[in-house]
Amino acid sequence: MSELDIGGIVRQFRLARGITLQELARRANISQSFLSRVERNRVDPSVKTLIAVAKALGVSASIFLQGPEAKRSERIQFVRRAERSVRYVQDGRIAIHTLARSPDKKATLEVSLHTYQPGAKMPVEPEGTQFAEILLLVQQGQITAWVDNAEYQMTSGDSLCFPGDLPHRWWNSGNDVAVVLVCAARRAAEAHKQEAKPRPNYARA
Repeated sequence: MSELDIGGIVRQFRLARGITLQELARRANISQSFLSRVERNRVDPSVKTLIAVAKALGVSASIFLQGPEAKRSERIQFVRRAERSVRYVQDGRIAIHTLARSPDKKATLEVSLHTYQPGAKMPVEPEGTQFAEILLLVQQGQITAWVDNAEYQMTSGDSLCFPGDLPHRWWNSGNDVAVVLVCAARRAAEAHKQEAKPRPNYARA
């Protein structure tokens, strides 16, 4: 096996872009099980495979040959605006841009930027959600947040922080597009489980 941490670098960039193992394997036209082995450094991928993975991640294949330099920076994320992973829900009425997701399995922070069309809302989150703390920061428009049977009217610049185990939801209660920055701290016990199932890219809808 190579002494280079190719698998760690692949995983670093995949998570920084909010891409699941299954999705990256599809984009690179390789099997999910093989990609999983690559990320765990259980197999040395061919040059052809590395080029396909790099293309799917939007990076140069040379990044995989940086050795200690890449390893040294694997805890740092830098994602350009054009490289953000974006997910659309509710027939496109909500756009969720992934800004940051730590490559470290022990880390728990997820940060995303949500754009809500007028009237768009997220579903009720039941008690016992996997997030320990949630922070909302309204950057544009008007949002109504409902947390534990209490409503909060929020406009640009307002923030709200609450324990994730309280039932909650929020929606665009204004007439214009609303933009909300969402920071969610995952429960430590849940953080290491995320590779076993699709990640929710917070605020399911």
